[in-house]
Amino acid sequence: MKYSSFLYLSFLLFAIDKPWRTHAQGRFFGRLVDLVAGGDNTNNTNNKNHRNNMNSNIKNRRNRKDDGSSTTDNNNDDDNAHEFPTIRLSNGVHFPLVGLGVGNMQPEFVPAVISHGLDENKNIRLIDTAHVSKNEFLVARGIVEGVENRLLKSTKSGDGGATGTAGDKDKHDDENKQVHEVHVITKVWYTHLGYQRTLHSARESLESFGEAIDHPNIDLRIHILLHWPRCYDEIPWMDCKGEEEHLPEATKRAGPPPNDASAFNNGNGNSNDTNNNTNTNNGAAWKDSWRALEELVADTTNPIASIGVSNFHRRELEEFDGFAKILPHLVETNTWSLLYDPLLIEFCHRRNIHLVAYNLMEGILYQAKTAPFATHHLLSVANDITNDMRRKDLLPAAVVGNGNSNSNSNKNNSNDISAAQVVLAWLLQHSISVVPRTTSLAHLQENSAVALSQIPAMNDDQVKVVAQSVEALISGEDLTEDAFVTLTFHAKSKDVFLYWHDPEFGGEIEIAKIQKGTSFEESSHPGHQFKIYEVHGGGTEFFDVVGNYGEHKHIEL
Repeated sequence: MKYSSFLYLSFLLFAIDKPWRTHAQGRFFGRLVDLVAGGDNTNNTNNKNHRNNMNSNIKNRRNRKDDGSSTTDNNNDDDNAHEFPTIRLSNGVHFPLVGLGVGNMQPEFVPAVISHGLDENKNIRLIDTAHVSKNEFLVARGIVEGVENRLLKSTKSGDGGATGTAGDKDKHDDENKQVHEVHVITKVWYTHLGYQRTLHSARESLESFGEAIDHPNIDLRIHILLHWPRCYDEIPWMDCKGEEEHLPEATKRAGPPPNDASAFNNGNGNSNDTNNNTNTNNGAAWKDSWRALEELVADTTNPIASIGVSNFHRRELEEFDGFAKILPHLVETNTWSLLYDPLLIEFCHRRNIHLVAYNLMEGILYQAKTAPFATHHLLSVANDITNDMRRKDLLPAAVVGNGNSNSNSNKNNSNDISAAQVVLAWLLQHSISVVPRTTSLAHLQENSAVALSQIPAMNDDQVKVVAQSVEALISGEDLTEDAFVTLTFHAKSKDVFLYWHDPEFGGEIEIAKIQKGTSFEESSHPGHQFKIYEVHGGGTEFFDVVGNYGEHKHIEL
């Protein structure tokens, strides 16, 4: 049942704690924040203090490499010390707000896309994948290639073009060598739930990331999540029995299947086998997995910086209070949940759990045909932001056309802010990390930390428009009002007839007769064409609409 609305959507987004750069809330949004943040949250004080103590033990993990060399991206605990936008997790770890999803990417693209993403002009420092994707070793390879490319460029620019492998230890002084911080999210698949199977999955992941972990110029921060709380028979693409049967023998030997009731009991700590499984079989093998993750993140000898869950509902998150020593630092959720599960978002806010959003392009912007009005409103906001950034010299000047029929300039200014960037910046403004997936280098640049961090904070009106538009795109229920390019035609020296013209089929519809010295205002869309007839004399001319949504253009006839 759809119980979301713009009120809910605004409430859940403005409720996020410690915003990266949230605009002044105003009275309306301030009341929403007060609504969801009310209460003193004094319940479970002892558990909370215990968790805080455990988190403090790993708060400053891996701020330096094992050999004592400095990390160029983070030499202190200042929130602004990073070259890329970050948020501080509940355990004190700095976590990037802008990432790249490669979980289901074609294997041949993975290393190159990651390497390009690490370029200085993009600076994407968060990679999102999963153990089930079987590409963790490719992720490591891409990270190594990207960092070594940066080091090579740095070496050449610093010593007049020196050659050699930038990653070689003898090219850098041990105390001053460049060490680049890179974060990776990986996930434990539901076939690997249970204490021993989760440890087995984590070990395989760490081995796959070994090339990047062992690299002297890379400070790899790994964040391990439980991918799903269980395998669901009712989800068509999940094959619970078949996947279990086709697991490698090593995984089967590591521990019992998550659906094996004989391996679990009622949570009293007395397992029926030697695998430390202690929960009932009501889909609760994930609780034993969580104990394994708690042990891993508490072990400072490995690069695991935080732990969390993905695709969990609020009811599962509430169960953590009954058994967990550490609450999730991260919750990864799809864009659908941002709209339809506001209670999950509220829970994360109250417990200081950071949100990571995936399925951004597919879940929102690929639905443009189902909600064209919403798409037009996003483009209008994008145009407002573009113009504002140009006024502040944050973007190059636009190539401006003359608005005549044969003028195509101003249609494709490559530096204009896009609708995709508006949605991503909207989420970043509310401190939600984003991991869009792309194999296009142009889109990689658009979605990069460098590009998105340059976009100014949106005002309250823009935030409202984006929230309403995103809701329409996700739900498929379009907005009731469209956005337009506003045109004012002025008949300066003659009477004219104004027609809308169909350039494909040649049809025409009369819009208005404009008398000499008067004006007529019309709402239109980019790409539309008008034909103007002189009332006396028979002359004609065409006008192509080449503006952006939200613009107002004046045309002299």
